[in-house]
Amino acid sequence: MQVETFKDQLQAKLRQKSSPQNEKGLILLQSIENNLNLEQRTNPTAYIAQLINLLKSTKEGQDVIILLIYKILPSVPIVVVRKLISALLEEIGKAQLDNLSVGVFGQILILSSKEDLNSPKMHQLFNLLLQQTISDKKKLRKQAIKTLQSFYQQKALDIQQIPEINERLKTHLKINLQENNECAQHSLTLLASLNNLIPYSILVDALYVIIEEIQNMDSKYYPFIFLSLEQVLQQNVGADQAEKLIQQLNQIQPEEVNAQHAYIQCIRQCLITLSQSSLSLAASYLPSTLSNMAELLLQNNQKLMQHCRLEMMTLIEKIGKATLSLKQDLAEDIMNLELESAGTLQQKYIATLTYLFSNRFDHANILDVFAKFFATIDDKTFEHCKEIIKEFVHNKSRWPHVYFEKTFGQLCNGVSMSNLLRTFPLKTEGVNPLDKDFDEKSNCWILYILSKYANPKLEEFLDFLFPLTNLLSLASNANPSHEQKIIQNILFHVLEIASNSKVTNDSQNHPKLAQFIELTLNYLKKEHVFFEKLLLMIAKLFSQLVTFSSLQNFAKQYISTLAKLVEQNNCTHTLNAIKVMSFAAPKQYIQEAFKKNMDKLLSSKDKLDDKALNNMDIVLQVVSAQQMTSDLWDYCINFTKEMINIPIIQKKIYKFLAAIIPKVHHTFLAEVYNLVLEAECEPSSRQKRFQVILQLEQYVISNLDSYQTFIQQFLPEMVVAIRDNNIKTRILAEKLIENIGQRLLGLDLLDQFISMVFAGLAAQSNVMKADAVATISLLVDKFYQNLKGEFIDEMTKLILLLLKEQNNEIFKSIILYVKVLIKHRHTLNSQLFTQLLNLDEVSRDKNIIILKRLLMKLSKAYPATAESLIPQEHIKLFKNAIKIEKQQKKKKNKRDQEKELNKQKWQEKKQKQQKDSDLESDEESEQELGTKPKQQQGGMETEAEVENNLLLKYDFKKEQFHFEDAIKQKKKIQEKEQQKQSTIKPLVEYKDGKVIVNEQKEVLGQKRRREAANSDDEEHAQKKITRNDRKTKDVVHVVKESGSTFKSKQKAGGDVTVKGRPEPFAFIQLNPKALNKRFKNQASKAFEEVFSKKSGALKGVKAHK
Repeated sequence: MQVETFKDQLQAKLRQKSSPQNEKGLILLQSIENNLNLEQRTNPTAYIAQLINLLKSTKEGQDVIILLIYKILPSVPIVVVRKLISALLEEIGKAQLDNLSVGVFGQILILSSKEDLNSPKMHQLFNLLLQQTISDKKKLRKQAIKTLQSFYQQKALDIQQIPEINERLKTHLKINLQENNECAQHSLTLLASLNNLIPYSILVDALYVIIEEIQNMDSKYYPFIFLSLEQVLQQNVGADQAEKLIQQLNQIQPEEVNAQHAYIQCIRQCLITLSQSSLSLAASYLPSTLSNMAELLLQNNQKLMQHCRLEMMTLIEKIGKATLSLKQDLAEDIMNLELESAGTLQQKYIATLTYLFSNRFDHANILDVFAKFFATIDDKTFEHCKEIIKEFVHNKSRWPHVYFEKTFGQLCNGVSMSNLLRTFPLKTEGVNPLDKDFDEKSNCWILYILSKYANPKLEEFLDFLFPLTNLLSLASNANPSHEQKIIQNILFHVLEIASNSKVTNDSQNHPKLAQFIELTLNYLKKEHVFFEKLLLMIAKLFSQLVTFSSLQNFAKQYISTLAKLVEQNNCTHTLNAIKVMSFAAPKQYIQEAFKKNMDKLLSSKDKLDDKALNNMDIVLQVVSAQQMTSDLWDYCINFTKEMINIPIIQKKIYKFLAAIIPKVHHTFLAEVYNLVLEAECEPSSRQKRFQVILQLEQYVISNLDSYQTFIQQFLPEMVVAIRDNNIKTRILAEKLIENIGQRLLGLDLLDQFISMVFAGLAAQSNVMKADAVATISLLVDKFYQNLKGEFIDEMTKLILLLLKEQNNEIFKSIILYVKVLIKHRHTLNSQLFTQLLNLDEVSRDKNIIILKRLLMKLSKAYPATAESLIPQEHIKLFKNAIKIEKQQKKKKNKRDQEKELNKQKWQEKKQKQQKDSDLESDEESEQELGTKPKQQQGGMETEAEVENNLLLKYDFKKEQFHFEDAIKQKKKIQEKEQQKQSTIKPLVEYKDGKVIVNEQKEVLGQKRRREAANSDDEEHAQKKITRNDRKTKDVVHVVKESGSTFKSKQKAGGDVTVKGRPEPFAFIQLNPKALNKRFKNQASKAFEEVFSKKSGALKGVKAHK
């Protein structure tokens, strides 16, 4: 290692954190370096040797010496370290033990060889580190645990071959976990940190000790015990240990909130760990565990209840679902002990959940639990849960209807509609819809839930809900009574369920399917209330019934019925239904109907009316189901030739061409190409025409000559469409030009294509010139990386010549072109902007906003050189654009800050509401904590200080709590508040007998704002002046001090000098506003209080005549 590298790294380590110890270390390092020669300075071993000698010779500053040893030791070769181990242990052992000494001992352990680790000295060193893990000093404990973690991570293989070390750890944990003091807590912390590193046997023995002693431990250690146990249980421990631990935990009922949080978290992990070894065993403890958690739902602490609900839902999802699926042969313990049957376990589990229906529990706390429970039920386990579901429905009046529907809707995910309707059968006969108990008697409440959450099979719908479709006859009234409105509501949900039904192979042979289709066919009338609903349902169902040949005749009837409705009045839903039915109807019938409608259109082409246009809509829907033969293709082409130049139907003809082009081979498309080329285009049809041209560009072109011909024939139309008013047309034209550019780029003909577009600049029309510039801008933007800079510069010179035309449209297109150049950071010159800005004043003023936006982009793209590109006479315009941009940016930042501030306020308000709900329990705990003694010196923190110092926070991602230091957080908040207060200074303050006026800084672009002085006397003086001048406007000048503060309160005249305050004075802050003529008369008002007018002459002064 080079001298500079070693020295820099070492100094960087010491300078990372500024402290007196690190500064002393830097000084000592420099003094050691001065005593070494050049060769020794490159060797870290020389520094270690010098530091060891210093430890032997001096007793002062040993902490700094050990600090340098700790920093340098990792850089020393391992061979050298092993030789220095005895010297390091001897000298550092004499010094006072601190966290640095522990760190050095840990490095020695890690750098030692396997043979050295087996030596008595290393065993003693390991014992020393173990003892520090239960030290009274927090820093020592942390450093010792951290050191042992690193040791077990890096020396895992060596430790396995040295049983003595593991035996010492095992003994240490066993002895200290049996202690009923802080040693047990510290040992648990060590066990949790080494959870995944130590051998399994040590973990099991430690768990046995915890299980035996947990009831005897002080309750103030419960949060630490439970959280440490949770981390230990995340390793796959055995079923025996998990079972015994659950038995012990069920006998403990912690009273403190922190302990309860950690308790439910620990017992949840314990059950999950047990379920991985024995599911039936875990299921036997699930009811009692859920019962204990349910009691915690009755607490007043909102956070505790929320956490408890989450843990109950976790257990229901991971263990409860498996409990419901248990079979008799699986309910056997691995120890061959007698265990309850699977049926008994399921009954106890369901009985525990049934207990939650008690009035003791609030609906907000238990509905989430039931929603998770219902989500675990399927058709196989539905029989076990039928009674609790009925009980839930019986109590539905207790819950808000929205929450009841969401909770019950979770059943629809796993339970079939047939099972639900068997349990809650529908009864509509003999029941009055106007009765209050109609829902309970008829069970029609379930229809809404099924329509929203269920995914039934079609045969289920036909078996259970088909009889309700007879209500269609009662729902045809346009002015229904109250009773009919209820029936219509029921029927609406029935049809929604039918729309969501899934068709299976068994649905084809269902006897009621044909009846259902016939029934709906009879009510396909415009005046029917559910006409559109029926159309949507039919379209959804027939889209799944296409392959059923038995339904072809029904599809034929539907199409004929719907076609008559379309002729009367066009409807999107009707056309969509025809499109779906055309795939299910007989092919011969569809083709005949297709030709028949086209013949109708041809016969009436001279006088097309709305009825003819409706026929064209039917043709467009049916064409998607046609199989295009050569005869049918010729028929379609002849139809298109006759109709394409008729303006009223031209848009639909282009849509027709777009539908039939993908159905044939590209060799058939020459006729379409000629048709489109020769046809005239209406503005309203341009979008559909470009869709056809885009298809032709993909299918027709086979060689270069034909492609060039295609470009020459359609390029003018594409250029004009680039600036079309219709955005869809513009997008299609841009896509078409980009496709051509991509294809010609592969042939190295892109420059020629741009030159062809460039020829449009010679057009007589200014609009065509503007379109050509816009097209060139598009090509340069898309293919800038493939174009040479010289080619772009030449184009730019020629484009700028168009400015002489003084046309507004051309000017806008040129601005667009310059924006593209700025976007790609093209090299620009001042001549470009000179020509651009030296335009006639009228055109420049008309497009001033566009120009300013261009200059904003320029300043962003070229921050260093932008100003030099602008002509001197237009610098003001450039600076104005930058100023506007800054203002916009400032406004945007302000809006973002306001949004963030509002978000923070909302979160704080929400947190405050949660805290208010915990107020009672928090006040009780504070009263208890106030009576506890302070922390004993060098000992464990008392319960009061644990409560105050530690915040138990739950991490939902990692599913665990985190302890955070609350005192440090409070100090940081207090420091920030002090800093804010220190920055706010009064406008007038008295310091060392002087008057100091603190004026606020002026904000750029805003008027100067000044506030009145903070002192009460000054405010009183200001009010006094303004009160005496009610008839006039406000005083122009600002009176900071009128002098009335020093006025004698007695009858004597003159001022009074007050000790500790400055001599009497008056201060009036002048306002530039007084220079205005409007305020000239009011300017003297502020001085009237200071120079008060008196009648007669003053005493002691001669009166002048």
